[in-house]
Amino acid sequence: MRSSPDRHGVTVLIPADPNLAWWLLVVTMVAVILACALSGAPLSNLAIGPRAYAWSVVDAATRRGEAFFWFIWILLSVALIAFVAALVVTYAVIATPYR
Repeated sequence: MRSSPDRHGVTVLIPADPNLAWWLLVVTMVAVILACALSGAPLSNLAIGPRAYAWSVVDAATRRGEAFFWFIWILLSVALIAFVAALVVTYAVIATPYR
């Protein structure tokens, strides 16, 4: 991690580790693949396009019950949050100079 002084002169850590961004992307991919595999959506829908496949994953999870739907929804939410965090960390790596 990098460190930088804040406005009060205290040195704080900046979570700008490129390895962290890669691990967050790995978490994103594992969560998406796990949600797609567990939902039971047919892979033939992937040929139509990613948006259609995402809706088929949600539809398949809905057919399997409410508790299962929320489990798949939580997996997809974790994937989205990890992806956004990876983008923020990547921007921090690019934007902050070494100190």
